[in-house]
Amino acid sequence: MVIPKSRVPMTSDVDTSRMYERRTFFRRVYLRRLRVCADHLEKMSSKSIALEVGTGGGVFIPTLSNCVGRCIATDIHSNMPEVKDFLQKEKINDRSIDFVRCDIDLMPFRPGIFDLIVAISVLEHLKSPDEAVKEIKRVLKSGGSFVAGFPVENRISQLRKFILPKEYRNIRYDEVHVSSYKKIIRSCRKHFRFIKFKKFIPYVPLPLSLYVSIKCS
Repeated sequence: MVIPKSRVPMTSDVDTSRMYERRTFFRRVYLRRLRVCADHLEKMSSKSIALEVGTGGGVFIPTLSNCVGRCIATDIHSNMPEVKDFLQKEKINDRSIDFVRCDIDLMPFRPGIFDLIVAISVLEHLKSPDEAVKEIKRVLKSGGSFVAGFPVENRISQLRKFILPKEYRNIRYDEVHVSSYKKIIRSCRKHFRFIKFKKFIPYVPLPLSLYVSIKCS
């Protein structure tokens, strides 16, 4: 996994991108969440095309671009110039990255174009993850892979309102994370045949973990 060295741009009021620049416990936690997603990735051919939906500040693009020949990053925010600046500072070849502003439920791509699709901390924000996963399935090549990461809400994760930095303590996560991990997994099982799990924390049952990543095919 490529660890960002530059400041990751914020793209919304509830964006936690600043966690990656804090030399604290929180930075380690957020990097570990990225790592359980990156652990699913494999080096692909120079002709392969990957899609990241909900790219946010672009923190995962350096890792993704190391695995494929070309990346397309989508999101609904209007901060793509800041994301491009961040990637230039990270020395990512912008010729291999394309940015498209669109909604995950209705993407402007023809069917079966992508070898790999990634959604990191995206699906929990959607009231209907099933529609998003259906659209992801549409634009994914036959035999391609879909990797998603999302938080697990439980008594342990609820402690964040006491330990997070002050600017994040007032976020109503029950209003921001509108779909549970169980709902997301059900949607993925509906549209994909095989699912492989990785967890943070790895040695506890899934309902007690803090974050889960899945690889679907």
